[in-house]
Amino acid sequence: MNSHSGIKQVFLMITLLYPASQAVNAKSFECLIEPSRVIELRAPIEGLIEKITVDRGDVVKQGQVLITLDMGVDRARYNQAKYKAGMHGAQLAAKSRLDYSSKKFERNQELFRDKYVSGNDRDESESGKNLASAELMDAKDNSRVAELQVNELDEVMKLKTLRSPFEGVVMERSHHPGEVAQISDHLAILKLAQTNPLYVEVVIPAAALGKIHVGDDIHVKPNGDGLSEFKARIKVIDPVVDASSGTLGIRLEVPNPDHRLPAGISCQAELPVLQ
Repeated sequence: MNSHSGIKQVFLMITLLYPASQAVNAKSFECLIEPSRVIELRAPIEGLIEKITVDRGDVVKQGQVLITLDMGVDRARYNQAKYKAGMHGAQLAAKSRLDYSSKKFERNQELFRDKYVSGNDRDESESGKNLASAELMDAKDNSRVAELQVNELDEVMKLKTLRSPFEGVVMERSHHPGEVAQISDHLAILKLAQTNPLYVEVVIPAAALGKIHVGDDIHVKPNGDGLSEFKARIKVIDPVVDASSGTLGIRLEVPNPDHRLPAGISCQAELPVLQ
């Protein structure tokens, strides 16, 4: 069961205990403070886990390297492909043969016109020129293939370096260095939550439609000792009402740059307009 449906069930129980008019006129509504995003970080390709730089509860920065898979073989292949891409000996040799063959063909062409060489000699020199041209093209193709291999291996190594897509906290860690990460793993290596900003999910009566608007500030009181009240701004108002409970959901957003406010706690949202 997700948090949204859970809040709706709580509200439905309230409407069963109290008349609908009292529920609509209520000032305070149950809500839940949640991370704005939760992701499971998995290895996009199979590999031996070399390093995990964070643990459960750690705060992470956007772009921070969190997981590194072993890249020993990939680096060796990368260096080999890069060396091949920089080799120009085959191209220089093929160009030299082409220059020589072209001059030889031109001479034989003139001698053939003056009837000093046979047509067979002229054709043989032309064939040598065409062959040298093909060898030069082949050398250039091999160099280009090596460059593409360098790019491919570079992308493979990037896939083996997993970074945090946002600033947040580590919720779970299920793997350790030395284990093999597989695409089919049931458990993600890390589970991350973005806690700046936080979302506040509220379920309110359908009668509130038209009385609240995106951008309105709502007073929120967290349920817990030592937690200060705060204001959150309406980010989303669901356009569809839940017919079974006569409610709709709204989402509030609150900045949390110092991660002072914890996610996953219940709260009370006050909507004075509904009094």
